[in-house]
Amino acid sequence: MEEGLLFSAKPKSSFYNLKSIRWRITILILIVIIVQVANMLWITKQSQNNANQAALEKVRGDMQMGEALLNIIFPGPWQIKDGLLYKGTYLMNDNHVIVDFIGSVTGDTCTIFQGDTRIATNVIRDGKRAVGTKVSEEIKQIVLDRGQEYFGEAEVVGVKYQTGYKPIKDASGQNIGIWYVGASSQYVNEIYTHFMWNIISTIIINLLMILLIILFITKFIVKPIRRLAAAANLLALGDLDTEIKVQRDDEIGYLAKSFERMRVERKKAERELRAAHQQLLDIIEFLPDATFVIDQDKKVIAWNRAIEEMTGVPEENIIGKSNYASVLPFYNNHEVDIVDMLFLVTKCDGSDSLNQKERTISKEFFIPANNQQDPGTYLLVTAGPLLNNDRKLVGAIISIRNITSERLAEKKLRYLATHDALTGVPNRLLFEEAIGRAVAKAKRGQISAILFIDLDNFKEVNDTLGHEAGDNLLVSVSGILRSNLREGDLLARLGGDEFVVLLDGASAEEAVIVAEKLRSLVKEKELCLVHYQYCCNISLSIGVAVIDGTLPVHKLLSLADMALYKAKEGGKNRVVFLQAE
Repeated sequence: MEEGLLFSAKPKSSFYNLKSIRWRITILILIVIIVQVANMLWITKQSQNNANQAALEKVRGDMQMGEALLNIIFPGPWQIKDGLLYKGTYLMNDNHVIVDFIGSVTGDTCTIFQGDTRIATNVIRDGKRAVGTKVSEEIKQIVLDRGQEYFGEAEVVGVKYQTGYKPIKDASGQNIGIWYVGASSQYVNEIYTHFMWNIISTIIINLLMILLIILFITKFIVKPIRRLAAAANLLALGDLDTEIKVQRDDEIGYLAKSFERMRVERKKAERELRAAHQQLLDIIEFLPDATFVIDQDKKVIAWNRAIEEMTGVPEENIIGKSNYASVLPFYNNHEVDIVDMLFLVTKCDGSDSLNQKERTISKEFFIPANNQQDPGTYLLVTAGPLLNNDRKLVGAIISIRNITSERLAEKKLRYLATHDALTGVPNRLLFEEAIGRAVAKAKRGQISAILFIDLDNFKEVNDTLGHEAGDNLLVSVSGILRSNLREGDLLARLGGDEFVVLLDGASAEEAVIVAEKLRSLVKEKELCLVHYQYCCNISLSIGVAVIDGTLPVHKLLSLADMALYKAKEGGKNRVVFLQAE
């Protein structure tokens, strides 16, 4: 009976038996909960700090982007003009468009200060922009007085922001204003809330994992992770078409959705990249200027219609080719061209024909014609760099413009500006340039001479037969003079019936001989004006002076003019030489 009672008795259990498995699990869970709570409190504090730090980092980046946008949209230095703030030639006072634009891009508050006063801002208080309000005294001392940047929490018109202030300097380096960007507390709260939700989700998942049976780990974690790893390997191999399917709502599901989103976004980005590339090729294709593009190996990757027409080289014959293939249609040989200058821009020789602006360079080329009737071709070649995200040179885009008509027009204008419209000989402008060079050469030891020529009694022809007859006579006389001078000599008409001859390298004796020759030829030549049924003999009075470098141009011309005057005074039809005293 006692034995029966012994075997049938239930073991005693106490609710407070700490050795029981229930309590051990409970204590373990309580310890885990306490640790998790402590960890949550610590992470909460860190999250707040991280949110503030993230906001400051955002402010730094947005400030740099805002400065870049300001420099692109309003190029030029900052300056105070007429009591107002300008960026280049653009007025910044009440220019709320730019701060609104930067604010819409960054989601920040943005302000431009002139001195310590807001002149353009998207900070709104009581339904109005806070224009005219001032920065705090502390910020003013740091930024304006000391010229230092400030990043940190600050009060902006009564509201705290994570802010960035940077001095605006004029061309002389003087602080004339402040550029401000601020992330609102809403942004910080969003980051903080995001952190908190992640923390809470993590704690819940960890607590649930403690309560789950270990046997379910393999089924619900390991296998999906293996599938995600396989999907990641496919992504790494470039497979963007295989959909990632893991129907889970936990971290693994979130990770799977992230992988799937990554796959979709990458596929979309590659599709957009291909479309952008094709769009760029289409733009290049229909540019009016002859244009081609090369990569960093100098292989041609684009060749538009205009350059096909210019060179006669079809696109299919040059795409993918390197070894100066793009140069051959112009030079017919392999030689260093403007593309090499772009790739080695720091080693350019700085020749006058090369224009360099930042890393874009241009050069003008002349291609001679195969026949004398063709004036040849003038080409303006411009090469610009193609840079990757790291600002490294990965190629170049080269445009070629035919500027022959412009250059020929310039030559024609130059000819019209420097030649007499009636006789076709050089005019006073070209003569003054030439005599200036002759005086410079004379100072180095190479003398020359000038002849001042005046037609005797020319006024009688004008008065008798009219100015048209006089013009015809001037053309005839200029033809005689021009045909009896050396190729290097210069005949110019100064106006009316006055001509001048510059004898390059001639001595006084040689100049007098030439002058006598010209005088005799004109005197002996009977000049007939057929239209007027009139023939006459015209005589010349000539004054001679030597260019020996002792006299400046104006005194030299006065000396020759005085010699001409003495020839007139002495009875005309004669040559008079005067030597400088």
